[in-house]
Amino acid sequence: MPSAQTLLLTTLTMLAFAGNSVLCCIALRETGIDAASFTTIRLASGAVVLWLIVRFFRRTQAGGGSWLSAPPLAGAALMLMAGAAWGVYSIRGKGAGDATRVAAGTFLRAVPFAAVLGGIALVIRAPYRRG
Repeated sequence: MPSAQTLLLTTLTMLAFAGNSVLCCIALRETGIDAASFTTIRLASGAVVLWLIVRFFRRTQAGGGSWLSAPPLAGAALMLMAGAAWGVYSIRGKGAGDATRVAAGTFLRAVPFAAVLGGIALVIRAPYRRG
């Protein structure tokens, strides 16, 4: 059973992701910025924020990462597909109407898939936890 802290942090993270989705739809619909420029700004600002977190809140220097320590090919391919899917989602959401309703509907439709995948992951990992 996850701790209360884990549940709270997971809930806050999911709310942040939902808020990010709404803000992205609003930004692409209500401004003149194109999807490529918007994505570049988001990536750069995300890198800066992660650097600040690591710089000021982490005390160890382990796991710095480099271009030579890239993820395995399968992991990189999954990240690439996730990025492409998010791009399509953002572009399609640009003209979809009320960004909050569209994002809420998308998240609600994703819940059953996430529940099934979560259940599969628990079943697959269960034998490794016992021994």
